[in-house]
Order: sequence, then C-alpha cells, then structure tokens
Amino acid sequence: MRAVFEELRQRRSSAARKLLERAASHAPPWPAVEWTERVLAIAQQLRPSTQGGCCVYLVVLEEKEDFGIYVGQSAKAPEERYAQHKAGGKLSSRHVLKRGLGLLSVPHLAIGMSRPESLEIEAELIGRLRRAGFVVRGA
Repeated sequence: MRAVFEELRQRRSSAARKLLERAASHAPPWPAVEWTERVLAIAQQLRPSTQGGCCVYLVVLEEKEDFGIYVGQSAKAPEERYAQHKAGGKLSSRHVLKRGLGLLSVPHLAIGMSRPESLEIEAELIGRLRRAGFVVRGA
C-alpha cells in the first residue's frame, strides 16, 4: 500500500493529486506504521464462532513513546462505544478518553457474537498483543 501512495506522490497529474487528497481525508489520525499490520495479523487469528449482539473493538492510543492499543468488548457498535468513551462519564475508559486517536478497523470482530465469546476473545487478544510486545490497555 505504501508503494501505491509513493507512486502517486511522484506523479504530477491532477488525477493522482486528487486521489491522494481523497485518501488523506479518509486516513486515520495516526501514521501508517508497520505495527498496525502486526496488530491486525494477530487479531485475524481470532475468529468468532457464535452469533449474538456483542463485538470486540480496538482503539489506537497515543502513548509517551509510541502508540498503544485499547481492547474492549461491547453490545454496542464499535463506533458508538468509541463515542461513548470520548464523551466521558462512568462508562468511559480514561485511556480512551485522554489518549484515544480512533478505532482500528477489525471487521470480523465487529460482527455480532455471544457475550461469553466476546469476553473470551477480548482477553485472548489482550494477552496475544502483550506477548507480542505491544502496550495494551483494557480489561
């Protein structure tokens, strides 16, 4: 993907410039870095096997030295739960409220699964990410 953006930057055409501008408006508020691919690869290993109304979601956190990940589970859609965190209050995580940059999209974990399975996947994902050396916040 980086090669595609680099190629577009080197082109001088107005079409390439428009594509870059459109991509920038949809880009996440953190730099595209190698670790996001590693986080997503770890998350891809966990597949829900039940149906229900819960999901697991990831939030990119701004940390002192680098970036971190908040892992949560909810009966709300990831976007709705993230907005709830950012609004503050007793249902908000202080980590997401103060340092949350945005959701890291993991579509297969955002679909409905049972609550017990969402809690299990949340805990397993936190453990795997920590063992891989990531700064992880959450349950």
